[in-house]
Amino acid sequence: MDVTHFYPHPFRIWSKLYNMFILNKLHFSLVLSALCLWGVRQGLAVDSAELTFLPVEHWNHGEHVTVEATGGHNGHDCLSVKAKLPNGTMSEWHGNSRENSSRFFPVEPNKPYSLSVWAKGSGCFWLHVWTYEKEANNTFVYSSTHPEGLDRFTVVPDGEWHRCISPTLVLPPRSNFIKIVLEIDGPAMGAGYIDLSFSDVSFDETMSLGSEVPRVAVVTAITDKLITPSVETIPALDTDTLSFRAAHGEYAPASFVVEGLAEKELLAVLPTAEDLVSDNGHVISAKALDIKHVVTWYTGTPQQTPKQKHFRMLNPELLLNDPNLVKTNEEDHGNYLRLDFPNRSFYSYISATMDERDTIPYHETFHLDIKDFPVRDSASLKPVRIPPNERRQFWVTLHVPSDAPAGVYRGKIRISNGDNVFKELPVTAEVLPFELHTPENYVSSIYYKGQLGPNGAIGAGNFADSKNATQYLAEMRNLMAHGVTNPPIFQWWKSDGVQYIEPCLKLRQEAGMSNRVLFLWGDNTGASDKPEDLAKLKESVERVFALAKPYGTEEIYFYGIDEAGGEVLAREQAAWKVIHEAGGKIYVAALIENCHETSLDTVVIAGDHFTAEDVAKARAKGRKLFSYGNPQGGCILPETYRRNYGLLIWQRGFDGAMTHAYQCGYGHIWNDFDGVYYDENMTYPTADGVIDTIQWEGYREGVDDLRYLATLNAALHRYADANHPAVQQATAFLKELKTADLAKLDLDDVRRQMITHILKLGNAN
Repeated sequence: MDVTHFYPHPFRIWSKLYNMFILNKLHFSLVLSALCLWGVRQGLAVDSAELTFLPVEHWNHGEHVTVEATGGHNGHDCLSVKAKLPNGTMSEWHGNSRENSSRFFPVEPNKPYSLSVWAKGSGCFWLHVWTYEKEANNTFVYSSTHPEGLDRFTVVPDGEWHRCISPTLVLPPRSNFIKIVLEIDGPAMGAGYIDLSFSDVSFDETMSLGSEVPRVAVVTAITDKLITPSVETIPALDTDTLSFRAAHGEYAPASFVVEGLAEKELLAVLPTAEDLVSDNGHVISAKALDIKHVVTWYTGTPQQTPKQKHFRMLNPELLLNDPNLVKTNEEDHGNYLRLDFPNRSFYSYISATMDERDTIPYHETFHLDIKDFPVRDSASLKPVRIPPNERRQFWVTLHVPSDAPAGVYRGKIRISNGDNVFKELPVTAEVLPFELHTPENYVSSIYYKGQLGPNGAIGAGNFADSKNATQYLAEMRNLMAHGVTNPPIFQWWKSDGVQYIEPCLKLRQEAGMSNRVLFLWGDNTGASDKPEDLAKLKESVERVFALAKPYGTEEIYFYGIDEAGGEVLAREQAAWKVIHEAGGKIYVAALIENCHETSLDTVVIAGDHFTAEDVAKARAKGRKLFSYGNPQGGCILPETYRRNYGLLIWQRGFDGAMTHAYQCGYGHIWNDFDGVYYDENMTYPTADGVIDTIQWEGYREGVDDLRYLATLNAALHRYADANHPAVQQATAFLKELKTADLAKLDLDDVRRQMITHILKLGNAN
């Protein structure tokens, strides 16, 4: 079915900006008056109106100020104003700002309005509305300056446009006309100049929601208690503030839910973050707050179980910018994925069962070229509609800048439908005064099945050319951002696939990964003891080392035969000996009790298939232990992944994690119903990037728990005085945590306690 995709704004009619803004001094401030547009009421269009301004030459700017036309936001056909001012020159400006502001514009008192502008550059400014009884400057009634400074904004020099929206304004009696003013207040912190551009200024009547106001509830992000659109009870937290507490470079999650109204549909619901500012004026850009829709679609059960034929349920899983990328159909319990071709877009049915899959185009391979399956998410957050009595969950990730000074930062997320801001959700972020450590001798990994090639595809991996360089780099960066610093390289290293080893290493380096220790798979070591086969194996191993050495590689692990039993493991020993003699090491997923008499270097252990005695035997031989299948990827269980691939790894004394898989489809990777098993996806591939899931965010929190634990241990080791109270308290905490039942603990509370001990030890010097 062919569809047309667009995102109308039924509450606003934009009009072309064609007159220059103005510039003037007011109490050591620069005033820019802006063109403003009349909106629409209750979704019904009315005539738009334009205001004109005095030509720019009528204004006295002073020798240090320039006003010019520049490119507008989003390439819109409009003008913006740019003002440059060295420090200490404001006194050179003069003029009457109110007389020289915008033309008068008719409004109605006692009605709510919203003033917004897109800005970029560097500087601080205010958004003002001045009201008048008549079209005369001597009939001034009111200025909208907010006493708490909520209409004051700071723009940081990141080269991006930022939308700044004033609080909702209800104009007082006798306010029949307005003038709009943007008042520049001074340079941004640390800047010796003002350099601001403004675009798309709008003054609109907000949509009335009647007596109902949509409820916004802050909820726990990392939890196995999933929130669907029709869930009856939201597990809301006892707070109306979205809170973060994180160290430099950390990604921290939070979440909130917007409830629909009882009878009205909410259109164009869109959260917009503003900059976070500390008490001493330091700024974390709004760009550091990544907001995503939590999109619900049909999957199997959230748990890892054998597939029940025809069993489907709606589950929240995907984190998307465009909530309409995936649509569901209640009649067939199917998912439809939008494909955007150069000349058209349409939705493709992606929920056929194994019995039905002969009807799927390209079903013979389930490995589709990008040109045949061009799925892409939007680059920016799009609005969503919320039907009556339904809910929509939003996911917010704060990426703390590495140079952000420690302290508490405050801001807000404005949630609007159209131009009506119905909720200003407070945001606080505490930047901690320490750096997170990496756990010593710990390998953070996950089975990665993408093979590099020239064209790329949308598939399940295990195919040559399943990723092009753009896809591969995006996924390496995504892995790094989620704490997975050393995924295996999946290439056919015994054959022509070896030519891509070097490009893989380059892309890993570009993503920030170390290539010192590599885990290689695709081909396995084999179990042949024939001299000619062993000679070829040695040649292949030496060739890989030669390719990797220039990229800093010191160790390479080669993969054995996956999940082999005792007899096969015994036959593999000849091949493993050749690899060891060539300087390589061996890793493989296997039952630990079958590996005691082998030369295996690292065993990847499934779930709970081990005993304390098995672990002791493996340790006695210097063997490393990784965890996988606890559970496999693809379960919609964020808290489970956090616990089992976080602190549980430490409790068991394991050396790493490598579950299966980052992406793995048992059929087409976007279809959970066309294989024997559920697809084991922590993320989903697109033509040019990665789509995250809530379980993948939970996995990252588990890695971060281990990093906090490593930071606490490092703080403890700095003190020789074992009797210091802070040392004793932290030691007792760790001793108790080592044997605690993690399933009964609040992992957020455990994190808070670790932070408390780290801070105490920091003050114990």
